[in-house]
Amino acid sequence: MLDIGAGNNLLSKFFQLKSWVVHAVEPSIDASKYLKAFNINIYNSSIEDFNFGQIKDLSFINVQFVLEHLRNPIQFLKNAYNALVTGGVIRICVPNDFSDGHLAYMDYHGGKPAWVAFPDHINYINFDSLNRLLERIGFEEVYRRSNFPLEFLLLGGIDFYSNKKDKEKVSPFVSNFESALKGEKLYKLYECLAQVGFGRSAFMYFRKN
Repeated sequence: MLDIGAGNNLLSKFFQLKSWVVHAVEPSIDASKYLKAFNINIYNSSIEDFNFGQIKDLSFINVQFVLEHLRNPIQFLKNAYNALVTGGVIRICVPNDFSDGHLAYMDYHGGKPAWVAFPDHINYINFDSLNRLLERIGFEEVYRRSNFPLEFLLLGGIDFYSNKKDKEKVSPFVSNFESALKGEKLYKLYECLAQVGFGRSAFMYFRKN
């Protein structure tokens, strides 16, 4: 497996403990050193300059909160597609931007798209656009899930973007909600919300056929 933009995330270590051959790509020198301490094969490289050809027989690629930063996400995804074996899976996580919830918030409350984070984020993606992009390259979607729909708070008048007191409420609200509705029911809820495009983040799995 290959974890792209691994940061301090030890997902690759989890797979390594399951006897997988693991690799990680991370531009940060400090994060690369951290991963190396866990005996993970790390490529300290710019993500867009990474040469997928260095790794053979990839069956799983994880791309977590990376696409929104890339100058050429289409070429990057084509390279990932070519690197995967037939039947291989790519997991992609992106902020779910300009969703129906976000658009309704702007329309009803006159809110501004405060989630725009230029120049850090140069691409804005949601469930539908990510599906179209990956299918255009040749992938088939196999699963999607969201996380807590922060746009619901915005729609209800809790404007955590512009109100400091509202912003302080968000983290404990989400934490209490997820602690109370934990386990399978919480995942089922997030799976259902993903089907209609809600949730602050999009988690999607695609297969190379």
